[in-house]
Amino acid sequence: MKRWFGRIFFVVLLGLAFTLLRSARKSELFALADVRWRITMTGAGETHGRSKVSSIPDAQHLLPVTLGKTSLLSLDLEELERFIRQDPWVRSVYLSKELPATLHVNTILRQPMAWVIRSRKQSGSTTATSKFQSLELMDDEGEIFSVGSQFQSAIAKAAQQTQAEWMDLPVVQLPDKPVDTEFGRNMISKLRAWNLTFGPDSKEAAVNVPRVLLTEISEDADRGLVVSLVREDLVPGGVRKVRARVVWNLEKDAPFVLTLAPLKGLLTHLSQRSVAVDSIWVMSDKKMVVRTKVGS
Repeated sequence: MKRWFGRIFFVVLLGLAFTLLRSARKSELFALADVRWRITMTGAGETHGRSKVSSIPDAQHLLPVTLGKTSLLSLDLEELERFIRQDPWVRSVYLSKELPATLHVNTILRQPMAWVIRSRKQSGSTTATSKFQSLELMDDEGEIFSVGSQFQSAIAKAAQQTQAEWMDLPVVQLPDKPVDTEFGRNMISKLRAWNLTFGPDSKEAAVNVPRVLLTEISEDADRGLVVSLVREDLVPGGVRKVRARVVWNLEKDAPFVLTLAPLKGLLTHLSQRSVAVDSIWVMSDKKMVVRTKVGS
């Protein structure tokens, strides 16, 4: 008799808990009142890994929720996560509930480091493709992501990331063969090393040192590493832009990063003497061959 009484009591208690939960979900006390969305852009603005953190005001318009009507208790966080991850700019997202009525969204966005141009064999195109037509980017972890027609997503816009920030990014030309993440990481490593040497944060930055912009980088087994650059020389009345190509045919055990400072010194030397360069072949940190343009 006691056993049956215990079972009946358990069933009644379970039913009461279910009723209370259903009532709580409909209660205005747990109606969603605030969405606090925190955005982190890793490595934003420079190359040393600092993060840019911002928040999105009125973030509820980016989610399939309605303030004052959607119950925080009934929100499916996994479904919301899948919804947010549809945005190509989102690398990861973390959601949590704060009773009685607040939803927290922490999102890490991809940090674009370069545009990606695929070869004609990979893309199937018979015409040249500009970086503004490709709509593919490489992030700071070497992963390639397609932004499609939604070049700047609603999340990126809400986080006050402007499209102009990405216009001057260099181009990574992919080889004809399929590439993996390791290739991307290798390219990003070289871009970071370049920025540390030639960027505005470099230790050797000075007034008499020309600004050198990397515009395109490619690498494959046949050609090696090739960089297209623009050297901006300060001349009376303005700036003279000199375009050049640098090819790395490194000797055995000659690290790429060790050649950058000597290359910067060489470019500065040529700039100060107003020598226009067509191509530079880098053999090691101590051996470089220069071909100047006609008339220099």
